[in-house]
Amino acid sequence: MSTAAAEPGRSLFMRAAPVGFMLCREEIVMLTPENLSGLLREIDATALLPSRPRRTPDWRAEAEAWERLTDVFINKSAGLAQALVDTALNLTGAQAAGISVDEPGAHPHVFRWVATAGTYACYLNGTMPYDFSPCGEVVKRNAPVLMREMHKLYAYVSELHKAPHEVLLVPFHRDGVPVGTVWIVHHNDEQLFDAGDLRIVQKLTRFAGAAVDHARHLQRLSHANEVMREVDLRKDQFMAVLAHEMRNPLGTISLGMQVIKRAGDDPQRRVATIASVERQVNQLSSLVRDMTDAAAIRNGKLTLYVSNVCVQQLIASAIETCQEAMQAKRQRLDVRAPDQPLLVNGDAARLTQVFVNLLNNAIKYTPDEGEISVVATRRGTDIEVCVTDSGIGLDAVALPKVFDMYMQVPMNDRPPDSGLGIGLALVKELVEMHDGAVAVTSAGLDQGTSFRVTLPDGAAA
Repeated sequence: MSTAAAEPGRSLFMRAAPVGFMLCREEIVMLTPENLSGLLREIDATALLPSRPRRTPDWRAEAEAWERLTDVFINKSAGLAQALVDTALNLTGAQAAGISVDEPGAHPHVFRWVATAGTYACYLNGTMPYDFSPCGEVVKRNAPVLMREMHKLYAYVSELHKAPHEVLLVPFHRDGVPVGTVWIVHHNDEQLFDAGDLRIVQKLTRFAGAAVDHARHLQRLSHANEVMREVDLRKDQFMAVLAHEMRNPLGTISLGMQVIKRAGDDPQRRVATIASVERQVNQLSSLVRDMTDAAAIRNGKLTLYVSNVCVQQLIASAIETCQEAMQAKRQRLDVRAPDQPLLVNGDAARLTQVFVNLLNNAIKYTPDEGEISVVATRRGTDIEVCVTDSGIGLDAVALPKVFDMYMQVPMNDRPPDSGLGIGLALVKELVEMHDGAVAVTSAGLDQGTSFRVTLPDGAAA
């Protein structure tokens, strides 16, 4: 299904499809502003409504219809739009009815037929152009319009499997703004719409506005619930990982204390055990620091101590912190940066933490003897640092979520020190606090990963 907006000198041509519409451009008639206005006046029959003989209202049928619609709204709200067009068909005797809703995010801009009944039931979810359609004209006027023989202007309607002869369209609103129309159709002159039909459709538009609001509200609630479920799941996973990450160092520390007590006069054994205990204490301290920083950022209580700092020095400090873990896996590190200092305005400790977290992430998820590179460059008015590894990579599903709090990439053989899913979330928060940005790319699983940090050039400030 496709559509296109009209341009001066062009109209639109529509072919009916089994479901929906397919629109394409085709020369039909040259339209100038003058003959466009003239054709609109020619097909506009709204002024005839008050003078047409009215049918006697069936108040009982209307009361029962409003009661049914209220019941649908309360108990089966997902079906309210369809119930509305079915009611319009029944109460007015129209041969087709529908609801068109503006889709402002669509490209090109269209109205979508979200409910249809009668002879046009097969066009459910079809579209019409926003800028050149009966619905567009009604929304622009923000008033009911009765159109007769609209094919004289909107030639594409002739391609519907049964062309409309008379169409009554009434706008409905959201927050006081017209966002669509409820419409009814006759295909011949055997029955004409009158002021009573207009009254009925206008009442239905109140339900239509409520239906659209309700549907969007339910959609927002559904999305919010889905987000909350995912957050709860990640918190559960976080608690499980936290227990695991703390149990291992605590176990090593406990065992180390027993070894130290029994080491006696063996200084070499005592020194080696103390070094092992220190590593585990540092790991626990890192976990606690990450959790504390995450809470401080979330509560707006993290303070930055800003000065003009050298990016090369920040990278060197981060490498020194991560050197032991990198050597343990015999990984190769390639560092490239210009001789001239790259300066940024920032908190040296926090920016070092950013690069430590990125390097630790690369070390954890890169196999033994793998490759890691850190490249710092100046690009225009920005300083860019890329940390790239030859590790496990990321698939398209994981990429958008990698900076989410508590995010753990699904994998069968998770490293024992894979962390809590906080490190990369902290990277994003800290970089953004420095008016920077961080992005991640990966060609796929087992294709490595690259994190790019961009910060404003401190020398240009």
